[in-house]
This record gives sequence, C-alpha cells and structure tokens, in this order.
Amino acid sequence: MNGDLDEIARAELVEREPCPRCGAPPGSVCRTNSGVVAVDYHTGRYAKIPALKSEDPRA
Repeated sequence: MNGDLDEIARAELVEREPCPRCGAPPGSVCRTNSGVVAVDYHTGRYAKIPALKSEDPRA
C-alpha cells in the first residue's frame, strides 16, 4: 500500500506543472499526438520537479 501512496504522491507533483511536450495544463494527464491519454507522463514534466528529476519516471 505504501508503494501506491508514493506513486500517487509522484503523480500529484507531476500534475502540478504543465507539460512542455503535449501542452497538458496543470491537473491533467499527458496526451499523445492523437489525443489519447499517454501511458507515462512526459519526461519534461519530471525535469521541473527537483525531487523527481533524478528518478526514473517509469520506476
């Protein structure tokens, strides 16, 4: 269960920032070029958060 909370906390941190790649606004998930929800957040969103910058986004 703690792993789930960690993942949720990461997602909340990432979603506070707009995505520089797909233009998703804060509070929204990343989208693919066709508008479908992306499997992972785009790396540019992680780079804006120092606590997550060195982590693998897929970890």
